[in-house]
Amino acid sequence: MPGMEPTGHYWFNLGKFLQDHGMTPVHVNPHHVKKSKELDDNNPSKNDRKDPKVIAGLVKDGRYFRPYIPTGVYAEIRALSGLQVLAQSEIIRLKNRIARWFSIYFPNYKDVYGNIGAVSGLMVLKTAPLP
Repeated sequence: MPGMEPTGHYWFNLGKFLQDHGMTPVHVNPHHVKKSKELDDNNPSKNDRKDPKVIAGLVKDGRYFRPYIPTGVYAEIRALSGLQVLAQSEIIRLKNRIARWFSIYFPNYKDVYGNIGAVSGLMVLKTAPLP
């Protein structure tokens, strides 16, 4: 049973490879790895030589969890869900930039037009985009 510390997206390809070859990858909590380092040598330092031994000990003791690695349609749904979240955050970021631009260059625009998308207001902005 291969065990790993799931930091970031680095384990996705290895986890998929192991799952395709009939093995069940397991994860150990990075916080538990950090706390368990002192048990062997009373030294809390983190280094690459010590981590595999600590992770193997946690897996051996049964202190792990099995990640859910979706396949087929479920993998596509997960990927699309991530893209939707990214697109929503981009939309919010752009709306905030537009609001900032209006408040800097046209502070009274909302008082005059009320709706940012008003046709007459957009016509004014086309002819004079900056004051």
